[in-house]
Formats: sequence, C-alpha cells, structure tokens
Amino acid sequence: MNINIITYHWSNNLGAIIQSLCLKKFLENNFKNSVEFNNYLPERLIKRERNSQLNLENSSFLIQVIQKKINLYLWKKKIANLLVTKKKPVLFDKDLYIYGSDEIWNYTNPFFGFDPYFFGELNNKKKIAYGCSIGNADFKIKSNIIFDKIKTNLDSFSAISVRDQNSFNFVKKLSSLKVEIVIDPCFLSDPEIFSPYGSVYKEKFEKKNYLVIYGDYFSKNQIQAILNFSKNQSLEIISVGTINRWANKNILKVNPADLIFFIQNSKFVVTSMFHGVMLSYKFKKQFWYSEDPYRKKKLEYFLEKLNLKKQEINNLGLNQIEYKDKETEFNLWKKNSSEFLINSINKLSK
Repeated sequence: MNINIITYHWSNNLGAIIQSLCLKKFLENNFKNSVEFNNYLPERLIKRERNSQLNLENSSFLIQVIQKKINLYLWKKKIANLLVTKKKPVLFDKDLYIYGSDEIWNYTNPFFGFDPYFFGELNNKKKIAYGCSIGNADFKIKSNIIFDKIKTNLDSFSAISVRDQNSFNFVKKLSSLKVEIVIDPCFLSDPEIFSPYGSVYKEKFEKKNYLVIYGDYFSKNQIQAILNFSKNQSLEIISVGTINRWANKNILKVNPADLIFFIQNSKFVVTSMFHGVMLSYKFKKQFWYSEDPYRKKKLEYFLEKLNLKKQEINNLGLNQIEYKDKETEFNLWKKNSSEFLINSINKLSK
C-alpha cells in the first residue's frame, strides 16, 4: 500500500514541518509501506511564506531573515528530503491518502482562503483525516457553494479525526461520520531531528542557562514580566525563529532540529505558538503561553484536557507543571490517537 500525506510539510513554520515529519515517521514505523508527502501547496501560501518578515519594521534583521529562509530551504531539501512543486497533482494514484495534521481545513485562512484540494476534492481514493483543524474559523460559511463542497467532501472520508474542539464541532455539524479528537503527531514518534546532536548550536549553547521565547505575540506587560522573571532567575533570553527586540539574543537562522534543541536544552519556555506548547509538553519543560487570538481555538482543548490553563503567561513563574500527575490521562489519549490511525488504516487494507 502506498500512503500519501497531504499537509503543510513545506511550510516555513517550524512546527508544521515537525508535525509532518513525525506523522510520516509514525506511519513508516507501523506500516511497511511507501510513505510520501503530496507535492501540492497553494501558490499564495508559498508567496506569503517567501515574503514573511521581509518588511521595513524588520530591516535591521534583514540579513538574518534572508539567511533563515535559505538555511531552512536547504535543510528541507537536503536533510529532510522534502520536495514540493507549485502544480497541483493531476492524478491521485496512491492507495491511501492521509490529510493533516494541521490547519488545512481553515476555509477562512487569511493567506489563501478556501482550498477544496485539502478537503479531498476530486480524490476518489481511500482517505483518512488525522488531526485536521479549522483553526480560528467559525461556522458562518457565507457561500452555499463552499458549504456544499465541504459537506460533500467530508462525507467522502473513511475516518475523520481533528485536534481541537472547534474543529470537532464543525465536522459534527457537516458530516454524519464519527469524529475523534486526537493528539498532535509530534507526540506519536521521534524522528532523527529530535536528536540534540542535529543542531549546529549544540556546542555553543548546551551549557548555557537561558529562557526560550518562541513566538512574537506578547503585550508590554507580558514582556516586562518576562524580563523581570529572567533577571530574577539569572537567565539569558533567547528568541528562536521569531524577532523579539527585547530578547538578549534573536536567533533566526534555525531549522526544526535547532528549535527542538533550544527547547530541550532550555530552563524555561515562553511561547505564543501552538507547537511551542506541544514541544514544551513533549520534552516536559516548564512553560508559559501567551494567548494569541489566532491560535486560541487550536490550543484550548489541549490546555483544558491536561489542566494547563494556569500556565498562561500572567502566572509566569507561579505554577510548576507536575508531569507525573498527568501521565495516565496523557498516555491514554496518546494510545487512543495511535489506535485511531492504525485501526483506520488496517480497515482499509482488508
């Protein structure tokens, strides 16, 4: 059986790449089949990511931003062996297609809008959705044509799972299929990029005491709280992948292996990114999050299920996560998520 994954594997978002590679590794570990990424990405998304952070506001970081883009492009091609073309594949010639995990179902996406390709349009092969998300979209689909397209395409899937409550409610409204909320793929496997030896920054930073910033959605009061906390803890503030001028260091030239290294090796993590929370939890780091409105709905279910709402940045330094207390519930969720994917594939293999 040839398996094809349709997701944002070529994104400049480090978390999107990591979840893609983890899903691929999980499938390869559990099924002795060919697993490849689908080579389609919207041209508007490619253009948007090519131009991201290239603006006057970031002019002092322009060289670093360009280096980051070149470095990540080369890493995706040479290290992760990721390929992409701008043209939509004409033929669906694989045995099974896995859609997700990511925000591929956000039909109000501000970057490229509704794309029926990610809903399985014209694909009559076997299809499974794993951990798909509509992001911050609501249920007010203004176009009847889009509404009908989404409803018809969802019903063509053999199994559907999502990664947040907002997406769950959406699918339940439009489809008669049973829906499950599953864990992000970054928890399902540990590809080689999780090795700390995969980062060029290891030698320089592994013995330093620092707090990692991943994301850039922070208020003035939150920034001041971070500065005070780091000073009290005698920690250097390192912003990884995003520009925060108030940090001691802004390290933009990073790939997924570098991000993983910095989080693994940090004393604390402060993030406004979805995968900043996911990776912090995976590596059992003490973390606090800033609630970015764009990512709020994606994060809510995870935070509530594992009782992590107190890790909001307004409580910076006050709450320590007791990971042992959460092991039973987390491991059960992980087990159910793995079984959803394995059982769904096995049913289609008969």
